[in-house]
Amino acid sequence: MVNIAGFIAGMILATTFIHAGFMFAGLSFVHRHTRNRPKKLRGTLIVALFVFLMFVASVLEALIWALVYAGQGAIQGLATALYFSMVTFTTLGYGDIVLEDDWRLVASFQASVGLIMFGWTTALVVNVVDEVFGGDS
Repeated sequence: MVNIAGFIAGMILATTFIHAGFMFAGLSFVHRHTRNRPKKLRGTLIVALFVFLMFVASVLEALIWALVYAGQGAIQGLATALYFSMVTFTTLGYGDIVLEDDWRLVASFQASVGLIMFGWTTALVVNVVDEVFGGDS
């Protein structure tokens, strides 16, 4: 791995911009559908769709890391790389797959960015629930 710091920074930026793009799309959807206070069922569906959209963002982000692991030969096979990436991204970290030294550093940054992305998503979901149901008794 030639420039590990630049590579890691690029992966973090890619992950962050994907998340931001999904956030923008999701919040635009929520704002369009909550101009008039929606009924409880409709509001619940709006929140559920937003949560699903952010879940898709997280899976896509983990998939991009997996494609790098598999494409660079750090992990053999895309399915195994995706499994490792999801476990790392969620900071679950079973430890059943151990990477070479340089790649362990990359994986540690993936875990850090995953933690931040899930925190960001949690804040967004709380915001959306408040926007959809705020002020309801």
